[in-house]
Amino acid sequence: MWEPLPDDRWRFNAHPDSGDIGIHLMRLVDGVFGEYYYLGVVVRYRIDVPVADPLWPLTDAVFIGIDYVPVAATEDEAWQSIDAALGAA
Repeated sequence: MWEPLPDDRWRFNAHPDSGDIGIHLMRLVDGVFGEYYYLGVVVRYRIDVPVADPLWPLTDAVFIGIDYVPVAATEDEAWQSIDAALGAA
């Protein structure tokens, strides 16, 4: 489930038993989500409607692209990768 944060940002809270231990962060800028995966990937999704469920914000979003970025050592680096991919740096 996604945890809403300030400034149109989210952090993914994976279930402890899921085996998903990496960083998952997301930001919405001008109708485009950038989602950072811990493997060094920013996936972009377009959403043309308001976010209906802040715990599952990608429900109405459509995949539009992927950017390979350096693997982030910290959460701050992951946010910077998202901002760069979205042109929001």
